[in-house]
Amino acid sequence: MNNPPAVTITDIMEDRAGNLWIGTWEHGLWKYQPHTSTFTGYRHDPKNPFSLSDDQALAICEDSADFLWVGAENGGLNRLDPQTGKFTRFLHRQGDPHGLSANKVISLSYDRSGLLWIGTDGGGVNKLDPRPPKFAHYHAGAESALPLCSNFLKAIYEGRPRTRRGKESCGQALTAAGCAGSSWKVAAQLPFAPILLTRTASAMTT
Repeated sequence: MNNPPAVTITDIMEDRAGNLWIGTWEHGLWKYQPHTSTFTGYRHDPKNPFSLSDDQALAICEDSADFLWVGAENGGLNRLDPQTGKFTRFLHRQGDPHGLSANKVISLSYDRSGLLWIGTDGGGVNKLDPRPPKFAHYHAGAESALPLCSNFLKAIYEGRPRTRRGKESCGQALTAAGCAGSSWKVAAQLPFAPILLTRTASAMTT
């Protein structure tokens, strides 16, 4: 059995096949298959451009095509094809208006319409339409459909749709919560859009 070392776990996700995907700090991504009780590790290999971009895997998400998306500490966004075991990397590139806005990706959410929402540290929130891959950016202080109070996106959650006066709206909003001594608040809640939890500007300086 290829067991992972004792590590700090950053995220855990169960895919549709019942496998557990475990993000770790400094030891990459691990897949646990309950029916065989086996682990498979995915690590960064500087000699392999199809490996995980960074061994600090902070966020994990599965899309409708069974691809796995992984946010990294300094390696941007990764897409894993579970059939080939190869990663495709999406990195921030200065001056690219349609690329990833920051390389530290800390939260991910795949919505019902087939869009991937990406929370970053310093780059606000990105919306990725994979057909073809193109990023839209939303920043604090900018006039946009998402009035963010901070460019640090700790969590993204899509509420349950419900009918109200003939219109669809998100379900109950997230409650602002304290985390590691910082102040958090709901940044936006829009119809058909995820709820965004951000750290306040004052907390970012403490």
